[in-house]
Amino acid sequence: MIELFIYGILIGLIAGEFKNVYDYRWIYEYGTYLALLLFGLSVLGSVIISMVFVIKSESDWKKDFIWLCVSIFPVIYVAILMIIGKVIPVLF
Repeated sequence: MIELFIYGILIGLIAGEFKNVYDYRWIYEYGTYLALLLFGLSVLGSVIISMVFVIKSESDWKKDFIWLCVSIFPVIYVAILMIIGKVIPVLF
């Protein structure tokens, strides 16, 4: 899922380069939709994989802790962005 997360961000950045080019505006439009889709799928997959790690009864927490942290990274990223989006406008 971390790959989808990284690909979503990269596609969004690359597609943003075509925002002001009239002939290639379609790349920007489809690229942003694809980036949002990949980003959303990575967050959803991250939640599902993390739940599987936690629910799995024979799971050894010490062994799977690193994988749990890696799989939950997209969710943590979105949570931090949501917190920043709520706090920063209030400060200014």
